[in-house]
Amino acid sequence: MSRHRQRRGFKPRSLYLWHRYLGLSAAILVVILAISGIVLNHADELDLDGRYVRSDLLLDWYGIEADTPVSFHAVDRWVSLSGGSLYIDANVTEYSGQALHGVVGDANLLGVALDDALLLMNHQGQLIEKLDQTSGLPHMPRAVGSALSGRWVVRGDDFIAVADEQLAQWQSVTDVAGVQWSVAEQAPEQLTEQVRAYA
Repeated sequence: MSRHRQRRGFKPRSLYLWHRYLGLSAAILVVILAISGIVLNHADELDLDGRYVRSDLLLDWYGIEADTPVSFHAVDRWVSLSGGSLYIDANVTEYSGQALHGVVGDANLLGVALDDALLLMNHQGQLIEKLDQTSGLPHMPRAVGSALSGRWVVRGDDFIAVADEQLAQWQSVTDVAGVQWSVAEQAPEQLTEQVRAYA
């Protein structure tokens, strides 16, 4: 009688089915690992460095949200800071910063005030010179603007300085009449979305 009960409890077919499904699941996992390994092995050829996740579903899943870019407009160019990266229009530059304090410019040159320097750049975003305290700027600028004379002006926590025409010397002054200070503006919606998508 006890033998009969043991035979009834043991079901080899059930064990066979479990073995089949577990084996199939493991095989699928191995195939996924193999394919992803091959793709990662050829990341340079597939240009994976230049591709970014843009799926709202995946970004929401991981809690990733792009900052709204802080943008300034100067002489037909939008300069923005988002996610620590500096953008000229929708093109990312190789420069970064924690804060963008303003942009001033003319037909050939942009002055971009970041938290640690005043970057002199051409309109394509290439650096011409980086001005900081070691290169003649009195202190770190917290605002930039243009005077009526066309000369660039920087303002810090406790100083105002005016540049000469070559931007080589900065003279500290107490006040400058008619300065048009750079203020943050709302960039066009399409440009904002491009910068956010890249960030």
